[in-house]
Formats: sequence, C-alpha cells, structure tokens
Amino acid sequence: MKPLQHILLALFLVLIGQAVIAQASVTIGKPVGTEEVKFGETLTIKWKNGDLGANDYFQFLYSTNGGTSFNQIAYQYYNNLIQDGDSSSYVWTVPDFGSSIDQNVKILVRNTTQSAADTSVAFRIYFEPEVSVGNPKVTDEYKFGDPITIKWKNGDLGNNDYFQFLYSTNGGSSYTHITYQYYSNLLQDGDSSAYSWTVPDFGSLIDQNVDILVRNTTRNKADTSETFRIYFEPEVSVGNPKVTDEYKFGDPITIKWKNGDLGNNDYFQFLYSTNGGSSYTHITYQYYSNLVHDGDSSTYTWTVPDFGSLIDQNVDIIVRNTTRSKADTSETFRIYFEPEVSVGNPKVTDEYK
Repeated sequence: MKPLQHILLALFLVLIGQAVIAQASVTIGKPVGTEEVKFGETLTIKWKNGDLGANDYFQFLYSTNGGTSFNQIAYQYYNNLIQDGDSSSYVWTVPDFGSSIDQNVKILVRNTTQSAADTSVAFRIYFEPEVSVGNPKVTDEYKFGDPITIKWKNGDLGNNDYFQFLYSTNGGSSYTHITYQYYSNLLQDGDSSAYSWTVPDFGSLIDQNVDILVRNTTRNKADTSETFRIYFEPEVSVGNPKVTDEYKFGDPITIKWKNGDLGNNDYFQFLYSTNGGSSYTHITYQYYSNLVHDGDSSTYTWTVPDFGSLIDQNVDIIVRNTTRSKADTSETFRIYFEPEVSVGNPKVTDEYK
C-alpha cells in the first residue's frame, strides 16, 4: 500500500472514531407522561444510551416547576444501575413534597462522564392526606381531670407533618387551642394517630357539650369529632362545726367541708347567721389562697367575734363556692359570752369619813 493510502486510511479511522464518540446520548423512555405515582411508591426511570462507557456515572434530578430548576434525586451512580443492552434503569422512591399534595414532575437523567442528558415529559406525583377523627364519640362522657385519648386516621402521613388540637364549647362557632403544633409527641399505630388530653376546668361552666378539631397543619386537612359531654361535679358539704360544739367569744373555730370537684381557681365565701338562717353576715368574702386543702377537704379558721349585747347565740355557718354556685350550711352550734362584774372594793371592813 502506498504511503498516501496509509494516510487516507488513518484519517478515515479517526473520523470513524469521532463519529462513534459523537453518538453518546441519553434518551428517556420512562416515565412517559401518563403515569400517576403516589407518595412512597417506586418509579422505574428508564433510558437508552447512545454510547455507554464501562465507568460512566449518572445523576438523577427532578423538577416541580416545569424544568426551571431541578433537585437532586441521587448523585453519581454506576454500579447500582440496571443494564439491558443499550438501556439502563434506576428505581426512585417518590418523596414527600411537604405541603404540596399534587405535583407535575419532570425527571432529568445526566451522563456526567459523557456530558449527555435528557429530560422526561411531565407526569403526576400525588399525596392523599386525610384526617378522620374516630374518638371521642357522641356517647362519651368525661369528667374534669379525666384523660381523653383523641384518635384519628390519616390518609398519607408525611414524616414531618404537624398537628393542632382545638376544642369548642359552642357547637363549633369558635375554638380554643388544646395545644399548638405537635409531631414527635404523637402515638402512631399504622395509619392511626393519638394524642392524650387531660380535661380542663371550664370555670363556672359545669356541664359542656364539646367538639374536638384535629388539624394537619402541614397538609391543611382537618376533621371534627362527634359532640361529647364533659362535666364537673362541684359540691360543698360542711362537716364542722357540729351541733354539739360550744365556742366562747375569742375562740378559733376550724370550719371544715368536703368538695366534690374542686377547680384550681375556685373562690369561697363564709357567712354566719344568728337567727336560724333568716339572714346572714359575712365572715369574710372571697378566698382561695388562704384555704387549707387535704385531699377533697378544705378548712378555714374563724375567730369567734363579740356579738355585743347578745351573750348566748345559736349560730349557723354557710360555706359557699362562689365560682360554682354551690353551698352548704353547718349544723347549729352554740357561741357564748360570759360577762361578769365582781366588785372587789370597797370591802366590809372599810370605813370612810
């Protein structure tokens, strides 16, 4: 072969090689655009390679804004890819997009070694959040201080979903926060979640129809429970003084009574009567912090007053829970005063001029 032929052959082979190198490409075959993939499901991304080197690395990215920007699915991969002739595939578990519950998504596959890439057509990824409160029920009755386990079912529940819990005592016209956002303190059981609430003291309201609202604040989904009853059983039962008691002017009297349900901020009045209950006089007005509590019993110490010209009195005491409008009257007991005049001077032996 002549030297010129050798040169031409070499040039031909170089051009052939360049043409082969120029065939490096990525062409995505899946997704095709008709797919609808749910949060947590897997999607197999498939593409054809023009020229695939033994050590080519790939990146996988997705876009939720039509390709204006992309987020990494995974960085460089080779060993984890599935090869089938000139086709490759990668399995992607669809992520939680946070507050976005329905997205049109594009996927970009890039051969970073060969600087070749392709973007898929848009397809749908969706999330189905739901809140369905199952407890409490309309037949439930809870007493002040009882724990209530609020239970609800979720549709799709994201790893970082936050919840609010609220209650209403006016049929849902307005709500009061039980607590604000919670995630880590929730109890999960499959698709169900639970939160424990200790029934509060509603103040002067002693019987309430209550609704509870559970809100997934991340997904903006909520549900309201059936209406149930919360009740409070206030009571005042005076045990002391008793009918057999006798107290003298200036003596201390320990007034004792039992409470049914006692609220943290209940106030009391103490009154006495010296006419069989026809009228009463205040011992003192509202008290809370000065009371002594022992379990369901409370006490208040009263120093017997001077009733003036009255030296012997039958007395009744009223203890009134002014917060709950509950009261009781003691047994009638005696308060006495022992006036005396004893002249010591002058004496029988005294003589005065």
